Amino acid sequence: MSKKIISVLLTVVLLATLMLPAFAAEAKSNANPVLIVNGISEFTLVDSNEQNVFPLDNSQTTSLVTKVLPSVAKFLVDRDSDALMDSLIPAFQDWLSPLTCNPDGSVADHGVHLKYQFKESVAVEGIENVNCADAMDKDLLLATVDAVGAEKVYVYGLDWRLDPLVIADEINEYVQHIKVTTGYDKVSIAAISMGGVMVSAYLAKYGYADVSNVTMISSAFTGVDMVGELFCKRVVLDEEGAQRLIDQLITVPGVAKVIEMTGLLKQLVPLLGTVIEEQLDRVYDEVLIPIFAYNPSIWSFVADDVYEEAKQTMLAGADPSFEGVIDNYHYNVQSKIGDILKAAKASGVKVAIVSNYNLQIAPITPKANYSADTVIETRHTSGFATVANLGTVLAEEEGFYEQAVESDKNYLSSDGIIDASTCLLPDNTWFIKDMYHVGFDIESNNNNIYIWLMTADKQMDIDSNPLYPQFNIYEEDIKLLHPLDMEAGDVNHDGYVDLIDARQVLRYSKGLCEFDELALMLADFNGDKEITEDDATAIMYMVARLA
Repeated sequence: MSKKIISVLLTVVLLATLMLPAFAAEAKSNANPVLIVNGISEFTLVDSNEQNVFPLDNSQTTSLVTKVLPSVAKFLVDRDSDALMDSLIPAFQDWLSPLTCNPDGSVADHGVHLKYQFKESVAVEGIENVNCADAMDKDLLLATVDAVGAEKVYVYGLDWRLDPLVIADEINEYVQHIKVTTGYDKVSIAAISMGGVMVSAYLAKYGYADVSNVTMISSAFTGVDMVGELFCKRVVLDEEGAQRLIDQLITVPGVAKVIEMTGLLKQLVPLLGTVIEEQLDRVYDEVLIPIFAYNPSIWSFVADDVYEEAKQTMLAGADPSFEGVIDNYHYNVQSKIGDILKAAKASGVKVAIVSNYNLQIAPITPKANYSADTVIETRHTSGFATVANLGTVLAEEEGFYEQAVESDKNYLSSDGIIDASTCLLPDNTWFIKDMYHVGFDIESNNNNIYIWLMTADKQMDIDSNPLYPQFNIYEEDIKLLHPLDMEAGDVNHDGYVDLIDARQVLRYSKGLCEFDELALMLADFNGDKEITEDDATAIMYMVARLA
């Protein structure tokens, strides 16, 4: 189509802007109350002077960087790794030492505590207070409040120095309090990131009679390979992974490519590799083991396939009782979580697992090429899906697809990356491509899938809703989550985005036609939650660029 015709079409589209909401928030007054159990860094730990301990605030981070930067600069000149460690190790010890646990797993510094802990509903605590808790999931919190009402939303911020089975006691206290306060018999629990560890411990210890829904969201309920590798003292810098991580984090067009062209990583990675080789034992002996090895919650991240090996590496100085503490969680919770979730589901609990994929995790171990959500590997957040390594597809790797092909259902993602047939609950596990760990955004529609599952009044599966099939994708630039096999803008579902779709969006914006729910999702091309001529314009511009 000629540019002249496209210009005429664009002029017509831009004549007016008609604001039509695409998705109205439907009140769910009959929904059960929701308890959101947060992850490791979502609520701040402070010392007895109310100074941040973890995570650091911006000024503290700047101070730490300022403290170590001169030593790093000096090292780049003299390559003296001993001198570098003489500066870096004390700085990190000062920062992290308040978080340590004693060799028996008990908290060392009782002055360190959560800056915020909200025991009442959001309605009582005040949304402005709950939302200032530095919680990474605050946008999901807002979406949940919109869906079920502030009087039925509760949040729990965990102190990740504690034994998960101790935290399970606190979660149970919350659940009982919520039941008494709201008058409901059951509570829907959303477990985010490390919150999945704690909810797993709660289910193992207290059962599920008080629970209506369990929604695992980007959860570490089966472990984290990166932590397991580190606890086995396997540290390797991955240059390719570092470049992928830069590509993900730097969104300014061309900047990541410029870094790649400079060859900076090719020079830096071998240099850092030399430091690791020379200083690894010292880093473990002076930082990693004394600060993290006796933390029972961190051990919940160590997956079963390396667990015993990791204990041999990290626990030489532990109290004999500590091994019993971490074994109790590992062998009675993590190793049995599949059976626990299946039993909960069989009893009527609505169980759902949502896992993100296709992103790079920190490139510091031999498993850095595992597909992840930047923080936890997909194979763990999904409960053991078979996942192709980054940059590959399963068809290229021998042994995959066998179980999926033999299954009655097709559990294969169309991009060739995921075989969901090996999941603990393949029919109740959803995937989102290209969505960051806890990448909730109130300005997008990506919270809707979680709200749908958290408030479901019956067991949902991957065939229950065409809006949310097993495989989905999140387009960050337009803030739109949609089925993987449907492209944003393809409102007529023919597999192409073209001027026919733009015309249909324009007609809808004028009230001249109706859309089904999936078309409404795909029509919001600019991600502003409204279907207007602006969406038709954006579609036409894209078509023109590709013509």
